[in-house]
Amino acid sequence: MQQTVYDAGSRKYSFTQLDEISGNGSFSALPVSVEDRNGNLLNFSWSFGSASFSMTDTLGRTLSASNFGTSGGTVTVPGLPAYTLQWTTVSPSYSVYPHAISGNGSCGPVLTAGGTLSVISSITLPNSEGSYTFQYDPTYGRVSQITYPTGAWIKYTWGLTDTLSEAVAYANTTGFDQACQYQMYAPVVRSRQVSYDGQHVALTQTFTYSTTWDAQTPLFWDSKTTIVTTTDNLRNLTATTTYTYIPIFSPVPPNETSKLTEQLPLENTITYKDWDGSVKRTVTKGFTGYWGDLLSMERVALDGGQTSETDYSYAGLGWLKEKDEYDYGSSPHGALLRKTVTNYAVFSLPIYGRPSSVIVDDGSGTRIEETDYTYDASGLTASGVGVGHDSSYSTSQTVRGNATSMQKWVNTGGSWLTWNYTYDDTGQ
Repeated sequence: MQQTVYDAGSRKYSFTQLDEISGNGSFSALPVSVEDRNGNLLNFSWSFGSASFSMTDTLGRTLSASNFGTSGGTVTVPGLPAYTLQWTTVSPSYSVYPHAISGNGSCGPVLTAGGTLSVISSITLPNSEGSYTFQYDPTYGRVSQITYPTGAWIKYTWGLTDTLSEAVAYANTTGFDQACQYQMYAPVVRSRQVSYDGQHVALTQTFTYSTTWDAQTPLFWDSKTTIVTTTDNLRNLTATTTYTYIPIFSPVPPNETSKLTEQLPLENTITYKDWDGSVKRTVTKGFTGYWGDLLSMERVALDGGQTSETDYSYAGLGWLKEKDEYDYGSSPHGALLRKTVTNYAVFSLPIYGRPSSVIVDDGSGTRIEETDYTYDASGLTASGVGVGHDSSYSTSQTVRGNATSMQKWVNTGGSWLTWNYTYDDTGQ
């Protein structure tokens, strides 16, 4: 049975099969094809059993992987010798120390991390350009060092959060949905070091985390904070950046009864402190939209008390409609500098939009710039391309969302400059 998924750019992803990964009940798939709005195809051929796959584009070029997941396996890109991958295994073993908040009596244990995972240990580049190597934390199974072909490296130290930071809910032993609810700790990066020459540490960062839980509903958190302390090891100077987050709810997959990380963090404020500890800049963000994840406001406050702001509003399926930019001034911001309004041409299912006009006004409402677009207004020429192109996208299929004209308004004389475009049936 074929499943089809469209993204916001009207690209179509077609799936025909899911394969189980290592017999653990998890399933994954590559699409059999990806098609853009001009009928150009990426075709996939793959087999989990042989750990190999290939991808062929419209021009007949093929990217392929052989024995992926096995040391000595290769990835081949057109025009280059093969990349060679080496693999190793890690066996993470740690507990998240769950704290029961309901349903403790009939709940099974929260599993600790365990098992064995296959991970990449090195990638040898083509043309004898060296290799990337990867090391892993033995407790948490996560990347602990990346070494670049030049010898430079980045190191990560892992640990659990200092406080309970995540929540999980699942059915109890009698099958009552989400009866078992726990708060728990989570593995996080505790420090990061950077060396540009492979010997001297140029930069050190440490990370601290905290979570404020909702007093009425302890399965949910109200805010999170991460403090990043950055040390310039060459000058022995230290500065901090503090991030605070607000939650949005993530959609739960169909037929899923358990909930893990039901809330996702969005940056709410970022506070930048200088080497001397003084606050130099604070950025505050607001959000809107059905899921609450569309940026609606970004305010920048400087240490001298001056504040600027940019506001955003949306139309359709989250398309940016208006952007208002304000100068620095007394709180909440200074005078309006620029207003940008975008109108959209809406195309047929799957619904997507492309700008029909972008109009910019100055702070007094006077138009200073405008660009207009017209789509699919001229005929198509035959390209003669057969391989990698959907035959139903011939010259008679003209609804594609291709800009066939663009007009720019000349604000010094009120005239228009016009560009006209024609396309072949592949969208070129």
